[in-house]
Amino acid sequence: MNIKLLQWNTWYKEDIKNKISLLKEINADIYCLQELNENDNEFNHIKSKLELKGYLRTTNTIHGSQGNAILTKYSTVNSHTLYIKQPKEPSTSFSDEARIYIETTLDINGKKLIIGTTHMSYTKAFKEDKLRDEESQKLLNIIKEYKSSFIFCGDLNLTEKSKLVKSLDYNFKHAGPEYSEKTWATKEFDYGNFKVNSLDYRLDYVFTTEDINVINSKIVETEYSDHLPILVEFQI
Repeated sequence: MNIKLLQWNTWYKEDIKNKISLLKEINADIYCLQELNENDNEFNHIKSKLELKGYLRTTNTIHGSQGNAILTKYSTVNSHTLYIKQPKEPSTSFSDEARIYIETTLDINGKKLIIGTTHMSYTKAFKEDKLRDEESQKLLNIIKEYKSSFIFCGDLNLTEKSKLVKSLDYNFKHAGPEYSEKTWATKEFDYGNFKVNSLDYRLDYVFTTEDINVINSKIVETEYSDHLPILVEFQI
């Protein structure tokens, strides 16, 4: 059975109508989404318009309530959330925000498939400092024991040269496309004297366990969001 999964940081500033339009056009079986603007109840809008099942967890950010979500056409067995970084209150900068890992187990014609996703902390120019390393280690401790029927994806806010991505490469199979294909930024970014105004970075990734047969993967070109989505087709 061929299954399509879309990984996408949807950008909290993007119009919900544009998000829904792209998701409908892609027509994936599983969507892993970050930065849903839950001040506008985006999760329920998407879930309703696309007639999907789903799991959402929100965190408070400097830009309001944002959600990480897994939405799917398949039945869900269970879902849960784990903190990989506890919040600091009040949140006045990116470094204060909580970060979470969410996971859903799907039932696909009697076969179990575990999907995990996260949106990790931003650090200036994507440097791995001590706090960022601690967050990465907490994530790895959660997922590294999975040896089969598992897909992990997300906006890691780190480049392909980072220690975390190298560790993920060691423990899992990179689903592609090649790291030379970039996903960020399609919009101008200027924060804390770090400026980006072109598509120069790979921050978004999909990894699988070895038993999952990846058929193809691609970066989806779109003007919506500051991140480009990754679409992966695979067999279980």
